Amino acid sequence: MKKKKKIREYWKYFLILPPIAVAVLAAVFIFYQSNFKTYLSPFANQLFFQFFQEKGERKLNHLEPAPMVDIVKNRGIYPNRTQTLKIQIALKVPILIYHYIEEQDNTKILAGLYLSPNIFENQLETLKDHGFQPIFARELGEVLENGGVLPKNPIVLTFDDGYADFYYNVFPLLKKYDFKATLFVIVSAIGQSGYVSENQIREMNQSGLVEIGSHTLNHVSLKFIDDEKAKTEIFESKRKLERIISEEVKSFAYPYGFFIDRDEQLVREAGYLDAFSTYAGLYQKKENIFRLYRLRPEEKTGDELIRFVSYLK
Repeated sequence: MKKKKKIREYWKYFLILPPIAVAVLAAVFIFYQSNFKTYLSPFANQLFFQFFQEKGERKLNHLEPAPMVDIVKNRGIYPNRTQTLKIQIALKVPILIYHYIEEQDNTKILAGLYLSPNIFENQLETLKDHGFQPIFARELGEVLENGGVLPKNPIVLTFDDGYADFYYNVFPLLKKYDFKATLFVIVSAIGQSGYVSENQIREMNQSGLVEIGSHTLNHVSLKFIDDEKAKTEIFESKRKLERIISEEVKSFAYPYGFFIDRDEQLVREAGYLDAFSTYAGLYQKKENIFRLYRLRPEEKTGDELIRFVSYLK
């Protein structure tokens, strides 16, 4: 009697489960038959590549480039059929974004962009003690574009706008800790009060510790201007910086982090190797070489900083 009662209690589950199972199988089949990357949000895409990187790339210690690879799988549904899935291997490279490195004054506009030189030095010391090896923005771009080798635990330090405090507060610390950094310069601001001069730019570039990149001519929001003006901002800033440092400028950062597809194409046409957004992310790939992810470390130090640049938690 009890057995029959139990059967009556669970009969509804036997009716519900088969349709659910069929629906799930159908969804999985459609998902795998399609170009799955188009269905992933940027956040989900990051999670996917983090999983792939940790499971498939851990043994390489991030020394391999980011090639296109074929994964051939027999799904078992059709025994004589295989399907090739092309994916882009992502490299785990934290790219940090800074602005002002000077004592914070809460009365200033955009006070959140300021970081104390003491805290910044603490961050450099922490990163060095934990084995992070700094590279230029262009070095990452070269590996993503052409293949090559990155050091173990690579990290990129980027500074936007070209403020004078970079020369007085950051440059000496780069020398002290033998760290590299990339400085994205607003070309029209060069030599103005509060910004680096041409001589300082040349000195830092020749030191081998600072890469000079473009941050446009006038720090305009590219997505809100017409095609011709956007082209001028991107092309002319590169040309003028190259005249100052007498070498090619390969890296670009979008002012305010705003850009549209047109701007990515203009950056490519201008001859830049890579470009940097303000989107948060830890894994970089060739597919996004003109919208690479960056992280704001803010005042994080010690273990908190290491967790941040290692796991994006």
